[in-house]
Amino acid sequence: RASATGAPPRAAPLRVPEEGATGARFAAGEGKAVFSEDFRVRCCEVDEERRATPEAILNLLQECAVNHAVTIFGDNEGGFATDVEMIRLNLMFVMSKMHLRLNAYPRWNDDVRVDTWFAVQGKLAARRDWMLYSADGSGDAPMAAATSTWLLVNTETRKLGRVPADRVEEYKKLSPTEPLQALDADEEKLPAVPSPEDEGARADFGGLLERRGLRVRRTDVDMNRHVNNVAYVRWLLETVPAERWAKYELCALTLEFRNECHLGDEVDSFVSAREKLGAVAGEEGEEALYHWLKLSGEGGKELMRAKTFWRAR
Repeated sequence: RASATGAPPRAAPLRVPEEGATGARFAAGEGKAVFSEDFRVRCCEVDEERRATPEAILNLLQECAVNHAVTIFGDNEGGFATDVEMIRLNLMFVMSKMHLRLNAYPRWNDDVRVDTWFAVQGKLAARRDWMLYSADGSGDAPMAAATSTWLLVNTETRKLGRVPADRVEEYKKLSPTEPLQALDADEEKLPAVPSPEDEGARADFGGLLERRGLRVRRTDVDMNRHVNNVAYVRWLLETVPAERWAKYELCALTLEFRNECHLGDEVDSFVSAREKLGAVAGEEGEEALYHWLKLSGEGGKELMRAKTFWRAR
């Protein structure tokens, strides 16, 4: 979009990232492709057991990804942490799918390190991965790992776009030289929400639990003027019964974003009462629930499909 002066933003070559003022750094041997940043878990980010909430962990991943993008693209009027050339072409990447696995939860006042990197996938998509570790180096295994797929969308037509060939080459310079994957993506095709008339489909899930009329608040909208991805997760998890939270802990989730919503919209959230018969299983000993978000009202468009995995406490 045009700048405050009315002139379109000027294209600029992407710069090789430099070390950030926030303590961010780049992993050795990866050509400055892996971006790392340290965070401390704050009291406002934990639950009654002093553990970071799933939303807080997702926010840390998002913060690290945005800071990584700022080192490359800068913070400009045409779009926060966005390639100016893509803004000129009315193109932007939007998250299509994400898979997160939680091996352990950081606790209040813990210091954690988040690593992130991205790679272009053809001319239509990109991938971003994350690993979250204890910052003190205790244990080699990550506390959490995530992968996500991003599709290119034309901001004017809302249709899928293509990454220009010159940008593909620029982005390759800022990606790991060898394939680097934090986590295997969940390839299951998530089912649509069963209609109220389809009693058989609902029975496969043991019935559906629901919360209706969740209103999009002003604080759900981020600086890109979109409802933030983490708001969707909060609506999903609020529908999970208290007795499940008491006996189980969330250990993984798969998110499939389908449509956007806006300030003032009302959203209905649905969750299966149990694992779907014949569903793709998680790791041994885990149970899975299916989730859906849709705009309230008859014929409301589907916003998200999701699946959460739970292990006994």
